[in-house]
Amino acid sequence: MPVRVVPILKGLRWEPNAPEAEFAVSDSGLACLVLRAHPDDADQNKVALYWTGVSSAAFGDPNDEGLGSHPLYGHGLEGLLWAGEVDKSDGTRRHFLVPTKEGLAEVWAHAIDAIRIDHRHTASDVLRSVPRLDAPAARPEPEKVQAEAFTDQSNYAVIRLPQRRFPGVVFQGDSLSTFVSDAQELASVSRGANAEVAELSADLRDRLGAILDHYEQALAKHGVPLPYVRDATPNIRPIDQMGIARAAAHDETHQLMQLAAGPPSHWVVTLVDGAQVDVWADAVTGSSGPDDARDYAFGVLMDIDPNLQDQFDVTARTPSNPGRVEVCVARFPRSSVLDVSSG
Repeated sequence: MPVRVVPILKGLRWEPNAPEAEFAVSDSGLACLVLRAHPDDADQNKVALYWTGVSSAAFGDPNDEGLGSHPLYGHGLEGLLWAGEVDKSDGTRRHFLVPTKEGLAEVWAHAIDAIRIDHRHTASDVLRSVPRLDAPAARPEPEKVQAEAFTDQSNYAVIRLPQRRFPGVVFQGDSLSTFVSDAQELASVSRGANAEVAELSADLRDRLGAILDHYEQALAKHGVPLPYVRDATPNIRPIDQMGIARAAAHDETHQLMQLAAGPPSHWVVTLVDGAQVDVWADAVTGSSGPDDARDYAFGVLMDIDPNLQDQFDVTARTPSNPGRVEVCVARFPRSSVLDVSSG
């Protein structure tokens, strides 16, 4: 099973090392993890992650609020208590891991979302309001407009929408997905090239990725299935071919990451002890400095085998810019999910 690093929600930023992480589980299949965005500001608003369709959950050491009334041992993280029945592997739930300073939150659930909350609110407050936030609503009907067609029907149609002066180009989502994959590959190949070329390639990837995100969100809003399989053809590119220095383990103060748009890549990370780790992950950037660490977003590890053992952190830097961490992944599990071999 591959390891995926996925964003929670773009635009929400916090530090996993900030104190006062709080976890709660309700009897109605909801779970919430509240994190303070910054460790030094007591009045700073918090970020709340909440899961729906929760079948089981655990957080760090035994946590009274998160345990609910269903303490079960021996499932997932060794020695941790669970707050629900173990998932029956029906294919409808995903496995989420969120590392925090207080411990590791582990949840089997249908979906995850994130909101900002006032610093006075708790995880229990969020759980009381989430049912209203997640109340089922009728899907909106797509707005029907009459557009002028300048070409025959194809994957690249030229049309003019009402109240638009000039025609535009409309192309199918599967074609757009292919463009994003190509742009991601170009950005990966360009990392070891001229700095200007690398910057332009990354900008092209991000712009196309933003359009694809908008496309996917619109289809999800109206209940329309995607015409392609997301991340079906990940890029395979060893880390040593991308101009990235040998990775270091456990030598950074902050372990944050920001996820970039595009399909996951196959990273072959060489640790300082010579071991190699194969990781499937989206291209990420991060920070190891205390001054700018809060400027980066965090993500969750998804689709992890529940039989976790010990964990380790992996980071890597570019030799041309030592201040930038090209790969910064928090707490990959050392388990059968990863291919860890001596180099």
